[in-house]
Amino acid sequence: MKTKAIIILSFISSILIMLSCENSEDNNKVYENLEYSDFLKLADTEIVDSISSILNIEKFEYESITNRWEDDHGVAGFNWIDEGKKYINTDGHSIILWKDSTNNLTTITYLHYRHSNSEIWSNTEIQMNNYLNTLFSSLGLIRKPNEVLCINESAGGINKWYDADCNQTFKNDTLKYPEFRSEFEGDTCKINYMMIPVWYKNLDDINANVSFKELEEKAKNFFDSHSEGTIDAIENLGYWIVYNKLCQTFETRISGLRGSYRVFIDIQTCEIVFNTVL
Repeated sequence: MKTKAIIILSFISSILIMLSCENSEDNNKVYENLEYSDFLKLADTEIVDSISSILNIEKFEYESITNRWEDDHGVAGFNWIDEGKKYINTDGHSIILWKDSTNNLTTITYLHYRHSNSEIWSNTEIQMNNYLNTLFSSLGLIRKPNEVLCINESAGGINKWYDADCNQTFKNDTLKYPEFRSEFEGDTCKINYMMIPVWYKNLDDINANVSFKELEEKAKNFFDSHSEGTIDAIENLGYWIVYNKLCQTFETRISGLRGSYRVFIDIQTCEIVFNTVL
């Protein structure tokens, strides 16, 4: 009888130790906050002055607060963006520093005009790559080897320009948002439009503490509980950064609902960061 009691006590102790270890492991999971590149840590006016210097254009003065529907600046679809601080210069150029509802910088847009006044493409891919590498360096955006610049020739009617874009990577995966975008004149390579993303220094330090299956199940449960219609297949939209949190993003169509339902889930905590109907 005594031996049996000892065995039972040993078994209980083993379970308690295992639970203690699991709790200890959970407690050791430190949340990794994303850190901006140094250029984006500057004061707003310093960022604006730096961009005008890099582009060699007239200095800007603060004009007003604007909303995300500002024509041609290209952030209308990003519903977590709350508003922007708009700066203008005497030549009709504008820069907007876009913030979310918690006042985090989300992206910066520069605009003179969209597309082009040029009727030719006269730069080689090597010239464009060299130009963009210099631009990235000036903006303090350090690219990893797997963060690739894509340059394309674009045209509208007789007008020709270059489109360029680049996304950061999380280890071996390419982020869907934020992204660098730009438009250049086809002949002079002059920048007419640019979207400068918040660029992070420590993306690869993040550990995905939650399995993909758990994240997908979280999305399914959210869609189930927030709709009365039938849910279509859930689509994985990859990694997005919203409210400075690295998220796995899912989307589904729901019968009876116009558009799609999209949800952004923090890969470190499995918490829903943002959701929207598109």
